[in-house]
Parts: sequence; C-alpha cells; structure tokens
Amino acid sequence: KEAEAPGLANPAGTQGPAGRELTPTDCQALASRYGEVTRADELAKLPEKLSPAQKDQARAAIEKAAQQLGQNWQKGCAESLVGKVASEENVQCAMTAKTVSAFDMCLNGGGAR
Repeated sequence: KEAEAPGLANPAGTQGPAGRELTPTDCQALASRYGEVTRADELAKLPEKLSPAQKDQARAAIEKAAQQLGQNWQKGCAESLVGKVASEENVQCAMTAKTVSAFDMCLNGGGAR
C-alpha cells in the first residue's frame, strides 16, 4: 500500500485562531507518527497461528514497509504542505491517532480519533 499524499483539513488562506504554518519539523513528526500507526495496524493483522520464525519474518517486513511509508509521507508533506496553514487541533489529533484511518481523518477532515 502506498502512502497517500498528506492533506489539510484547514487549507491555506483559512487560518483561524488555532491555525499555523506547517514546518519541516512538523512533517518529520507527522511522518514518524504515520509510520508508527502503519506498523501498529499491520502488526494487529498478524494471524495468531504463525510460528515464531514466521512472526519474526512478518515483523521485519512490516517494519521495512512502515519506514518506507513514513519516508514517503514526509517527502509528500515537505513538497506540498510546508508553509501552508493547518489547524493545530488537527495536527495534534494526528499525533495522537492510534490507526492510519484515524490519522487520515485528523488531517483530511473529520478530526476523529
């Protein structure tokens, strides 16, 4: 699964009292969180019946994929979101999201956790 380009629930030009410009550091932190929630989602899908060796192999593959997706997300964020205004509430929501779906909802509308 390829990481989708990051979005903003509060597009540029609509800055409210809780809006701020995204920085490269924000992209790095959000990308790290995206990798974490991707990893958690995928680990939760592992069948219980896997042998220890199979689990280790699956974890290694998940780790590699999660790192790549996080890097892709950071690149997309740096290219399209740095300097744009985002809702502080949405950024914080994404940083505390527990799943990829919740992360996406935080940044692309809905603000659900």
